[in-house]
Amino acid sequence: MELKDFKIRIDKVKAENLSFTYNLNDGASKSEIERLEERIGQKIPNSNQAFWTKFNGLETKNPALKISKLSQFNLDNGLIHFATFNDNTMVHLDTKNLNSAGEWSIVNPESNYTLTLTMSSFWSNKIWHWLTHKTKIWDDKYWIKEK
Repeated sequence: MELKDFKIRIDKVKAENLSFTYNLNDGASKSEIERLEERIGQKIPNSNQAFWTKFNGLETKNPALKISKLSQFNLDNGLIHFATFNDNTMVHLDTKNLNSAGEWSIVNPESNYTLTLTMSSFWSNKIWHWLTHKTKIWDDKYWIKEK
């Protein structure tokens, strides 16, 4: 799935789930990205930049998902909390090093689980399992549905 199709896909979730609501923010500016890079002392990988340039944050209800705006990012021991599932499960970008895909891994430090190696996999694949099936993509019991 391409980023240009992201809004189409989220509208499809809305059409299939009448209790689902969302707020999808417009993209971050180049200066916002540069300010974050300056704050964290490193360059943001390309697929992360691509996502936040297109959409600077997302919040959904039924099921709950919040992807933070760049201005809300804080670096803590090499991790940036950027998404929260189900109002309480925090997912982080692991900025300590670039992984084999040349990006920051997306991790749940609480369960020590790596959700995916790329941001493009996260926004094109992983979050849809949560939004459409409520599968807990943040731990190794990924395919067990939330009740």
